[in-house]
Amino acid sequence: MNKTIAVTGGTGYIAGFVIAEFLNHGYMVRTSVRSLSKIEYLKKELSTFVNEEVLSRLSAFEADLTSTEGWADGFSGVDGIIQVASPLGHGTESAEELRHVAEGGTLNVLQGALDARIKRVVMTSSQAASTPKISAGKVVLDERFWSDVNNPEPSN
Repeated sequence: MNKTIAVTGGTGYIAGFVIAEFLNHGYMVRTSVRSLSKIEYLKKELSTFVNEEVLSRLSAFEADLTSTEGWADGFSGVDGIIQVASPLGHGTESAEELRHVAEGGTLNVLQGALDARIKRVVMTSSQAASTPKISAGKVVLDERFWSDVNNPEPSN
């Protein structure tokens, strides 16, 4: 297989699993990292899930959600993008600040995809998209459940 998939946020927890799955299924993977110095750490972490030969199909490009720089160049020539990058913060940011960075970062990724003429982008969401009200009690969370955007209660 000669298809290349870009995965944003390469050093993130979910991105690692996404990258491993694509590599193990024969894809080339190009991932974004905030610093290219992180690629060796990422390869070491992935070596638990993929062998060295498979890891040779992984490359990285430098880009940050808070900047428009690097996305279009990093996406150039890929067949699709999986957008999993999202800010976790350091515990000092408000929910509004994190939401602002997540929204702006997603727009930066989408603009980069548009500039690189990418036809397919898959976006993931946070668990907050399916977080019930605390007062809801036990509920089944599946693809039919979505949070009430007007819920004033904090998430569980």
